[in-house]
Amino acid sequence: LINDFESQLDGISDWILSYSDLRPDTERTLAGQAFLATNVAYSLAGLYLAQSGDLSFGFLTEITAVASFTYHYGQLESQGVNGLPSVRLALLIDYVLAFSSIGVALFYLFSFSNDQILTVLTPSILALSSLGASWVWVKGKPYMILHGLWHFLSAYTGYLVGVIHAGTM
Repeated sequence: LINDFESQLDGISDWILSYSDLRPDTERTLAGQAFLATNVAYSLAGLYLAQSGDLSFGFLTEITAVASFTYHYGQLESQGVNGLPSVRLALLIDYVLAFSSIGVALFYLFSFSNDQILTVLTPSILALSSLGASWVWVKGKPYMILHGLWHFLSAYTGYLVGVIHAGTM
């Protein structure tokens, strides 16, 4: 079933399940470990959201952190070999959870006032800009820096959306 879905995605575009070559860095280099550590931002946001009473969004953010870490670990471990089934599967799971988190955040936004929406506007634009830039500069450290910024800024945006929704901000 998963292989069929991957094949369908590949039929749409060959880049959807492709991933960046991060050589010379690996999961063992300082830069690779720093990049992996950017996923802690999701974990902290999820923990705070769960403690603030939004257990579902907090839990979703936590498992998104695990999925993102797992994918990027495999990406670093792959040493530039693209198309590894384990990394493609981790990327697919990361996509599903990231889009689910974004969907929940957008659902929450529909209940926000204009002032509350303005609170999350700047960090969400910066987050999406970082993500987009990491799709332009797709190799090595530039990718890790830009995509790491995506992790920080999207986690912060999710945190803001969650605390506004929970009424704790």
